[in-house]
Amino acid sequence: MKNTKLIFIILLILFTIIQPAYSQTPVAGLDSSKIETWQLLDFQKDAVYGTSVNKAYKELLKGKKSQTVIVAVIDQGVDITHEDLQGHIWTNKKEIAGNGIDDDKNGYVDDIHGWNFLGGKDGKMMYATSSEADREYARLFPEYGNIKDTSAVHNKIEYQYFLKAKTQHLKDSVGRSPKKYLSLFAFINKVDSAFTVVKNETKKSSIYFTDLRSFQFKDSLANASKEFLITVFSGQ
Repeated sequence: MKNTKLIFIILLILFTIIQPAYSQTPVAGLDSSKIETWQLLDFQKDAVYGTSVNKAYKELLKGKKSQTVIVAVIDQGVDITHEDLQGHIWTNKKEIAGNGIDDDKNGYVDDIHGWNFLGGKDGKMMYATSSEADREYARLFPEYGNIKDTSAVHNKIEYQYFLKAKTQHLKDSVGRSPKKYLSLFAFINKVDSAFTVVKNETKKSSIYFTDLRSFQFKDSLANASKEFLITVFSGQ
């Protein structure tokens, strides 16, 4: 029940902002098309810290017969209109799309491409969800929330589970305080602003972390922004 969602969001936002600066410095002769797909490359072959996807297709999977595999995505949603996913999304052939009827009698109406179990009853996306601790605390509160005499509790194990959920719920509530969110977004804006200043000063479309120290600016704001980014990226 640890509150890792906020940490993940922070890392995702920071990665989105600083990815051009944080990515592996391009080697000599590496064209722009490869820079844009660095995550598919291999360090030994391309001198870029990617996931070796291209190498896997060319070496590990070469000559092997393919077979259809259905992959279940357990996450907070999938963009089925994405260009890389179009034509590859599983379709429930027992369901008739958009007729408002549970054709396959599985309890879900119009579940054409799966189901969002954290969404509404109509299957639509929820853009803000509570944590598992919050949900469990709310579920068990009617039975255990007002317990004063623990000797009257029949299910001791479930009661202890409720107390654990309550502790995490209260801890998460403190962590979600408005002041902490404001502090977080102020920091993100500061990083974004510094990155913009350095980018404008260098006239470069992409800035890499390893290049930051080599920049020498006459403008004091640009130098201050550079030093701030170096501190952030190096974790000092």
